[in-house]
Amino acid sequence: MYVVVDCPRCRGLFIKKLEWRSGTCPYCGCRVRLRPGAYRAFKSLGEARAFMVRMRGR
Repeated sequence: MYVVVDCPRCRGLFIKKLEWRSGTCPYCGCRVRLRPGAYRAFKSLGEARAFMVRMRGR
């Protein structure tokens, strides 16, 4: 399962696997902890990428 995470520092979106509790933002290097409700989960990487494209297009 993959999640789309919103970085609290730079507001950038990035994708990571749900099995890890935290991740590092590739844009600013901030450590982001995954908390329930703070991310969107998807079953496949393709679905997560499509969601990011829609969110960046706004």
